[in-house]
Amino acid sequence: MAWSIVPQVEKTGRNSSVVRCKRLRFFPIKGKREQISFGRFQFLLLRVVLRNGEVEHTITYSNKGDRKFIYHWPPKWVYPRYTAANGRTYPDTLSPKIKTAGDAQEFTSMDNLINFLVKQVGQEVANEVRDVFAIRIE
Repeated sequence: MAWSIVPQVEKTGRNSSVVRCKRLRFFPIKGKREQISFGRFQFLLLRVVLRNGEVEHTITYSNKGDRKFIYHWPPKWVYPRYTAANGRTYPDTLSPKIKTAGDAQEFTSMDNLINFLVKQVGQEVANEVRDVFAIRIE
C-alpha cells in the first residue's frame, strides 16, 4: 500500500468543503447532566491525516506558544492492568482490550518534520504535506 493524504470535511458556517489540511476551530466541553457545548480555540490548529492501507497517522500544527508540529502514531489496543496484593501491576488478559493513545513525536520546525517524513512515508508524500501546511500557515 502507498501512503496518501486523507481528504477531510471542513465546515465554516453552513458551508462545507473537502480539504487536505483541516483547521480545527472548536473543542467539546462536557457540562452538567451530560450536556455538551463547544469552546473556540484562540489559536491556529491544523490537522493532516496520512493513510497507509487501514492505518492512519495524524500530523497536527499549533501556533500556541512554541510553534510545533506533532506526529501521532495510531492508537494501540492493550489489556487493562490491575494491581495485585503485592503492589505490582499485571495485564488483565481475561478482559477485552482497550484503546489507548498512540505515541507522539514533536518537531519545532517544518524542516525537521519533512526529514522525518521522508524516512517514514517517502519523498513525494513529504513534499505534499509541506505544501499543504505551507498554504494554510501563511
